[in-house]
Amino acid sequence: MNSYLVEMNDSELTLSLGITNLFDEEAPLLYDAANWSYASKHHDPGGRMVYLGFKLAR
Repeated sequence: MNSYLVEMNDSELTLSLGITNLFDEEAPLLYDAANWSYASKHHDPGGRMVYLGFKLAR
């Protein structure tokens, strides 16, 4: 995650931008006796996610 700080008079504006799973790779399959699934402790099957955040502090 990258974060940028902009100071304006008596306020601070922080911008955050990030990308999870940049190359949109699928979680590897894992055989767990019941079915083929993925290791939820280590992988997220949600795919690529881009997020942007703003925080204004006075």
